[in-house]
Amino acid sequence: MVNSFDSKVMFNNISYLASQQNKKIGELETAAGVSTGYISRTKDGSFKPGIEFVLNVANELNVSVDTLLKTDLSALTPTEQYLKNLLERLITDTTSDKLDWNVETADSLNYIQPDENGNTGHPLFSVKTFMVPTEVEYPEEVTRPVFESRTFGNQTCIADDCFYLQLNNDTTLYLMSICKLVHQVGDPNAYAKELWISNKTEQQELCSNKGTETISPLVNDLYTVVVESSNHPKIKQNLKAALDSYLENVINED
Repeated sequence: MVNSFDSKVMFNNISYLASQQNKKIGELETAAGVSTGYISRTKDGSFKPGIEFVLNVANELNVSVDTLLKTDLSALTPTEQYLKNLLERLITDTTSDKLDWNVETADSLNYIQPDENGNTGHPLFSVKTFMVPTEVEYPEEVTRPVFESRTFGNQTCIADDCFYLQLNNDTTLYLMSICKLVHQVGDPNAYAKELWISNKTEQQELCSNKGTETISPLVNDLYTVVVESSNHPKIKQNLKAALDSYLENVINED
């Protein structure tokens, strides 16, 4: 992060966010624990702001430190800003154990079996007929269930555990870990993470770690914290209510 520090980017972001949130610079300085005029004295690059100031001002402006230091927020499109906010909220809520992510293993997805009508039972998978590379001169035509990713199209294989999160209105978020169907060992470009949204009628890829510079690191961060979260015990909310009731009764009796 030190090597990527650009004081102009940070102070432009402070000005931009303060304006968006109707906050005065003087009030922001007070909330961040620095003297009045600190920002104007520091933004010319004569010296670097202290880490305590960076942490405090990021917290006051409700933005991650990484975004504050590295991302030119004023250059984002409205959709990019929306997705950035979404990803940061998902990361925060996952870290705080507020979200109930469910796991789908690579094996369970790579070997989905359609029913007699060709239904896969998964909104992101459908039966497709397409050509796949072979070891011989000509490709082979196959018909099978496939996740047609934004990154690799129908040449997509599931690389690792994937996760889904139930939202309101019968809508689901899917965090997919994928790779190219045929690729060289060790090729980093053959792997990707994609975030999808689906309801009863349609599906859409929201973003991936192969997208814009602003969004890509956040997709990686989200996958990392979801994997970490999945390694810890979870209690489903509808079941936790019964446990809460029991604990409250015991406390009341005491």
